[in-house]
Amino acid sequence: KTKPILDEFFIFCQGIKDARCCLPKSRLSQGVQYVLDRSQELMNFLNDGNCDVSNNTAENSIRPFTVGRKNFLFNFTENGADVSAGYYTIIQTAIANGLAPYKYLEWLLTEISSVRPKNVLSNMSHLLPWSDKVPADCRSNNLEDLRQAETASED
Repeated sequence: KTKPILDEFFIFCQGIKDARCCLPKSRLSQGVQYVLDRSQELMNFLNDGNCDVSNNTAENSIRPFTVGRKNFLFNFTENGADVSAGYYTIIQTAIANGLAPYKYLEWLLTEISSVRPKNVLSNMSHLLPWSDKVPADCRSNNLEDLRQAETASED
């Protein structure tokens, strides 16, 4: 049902461009050009059912950053900010993969000591949230656990 509507929308945008009814530097012209340049990318969700129609999932996962913006003032160094960003990334990736963040982080910190410096990247693949090596008790199987984890990450 969506594809014909999108096709019609892109034809409409092309018509605006072809008619030259607005100035090239105007916001409307820039918006139309943006849509036409990215028409294939904007239709990706039609090709793969795993793609979201909107970016709400991504927006919701970065909300804790905007809520906690004042807390970031306490990152006195660039290294401190990098570490904070790393922890946020680990926790949000765990949530996105259906893991209980606290349990996953606890497991991750105990297991990471077994990684040897040589070939670090190949040695760490079993620690990634989508790995089948992640213990079952780290997996959050119900929606309530995920909601609690999400609420905790916002605090």
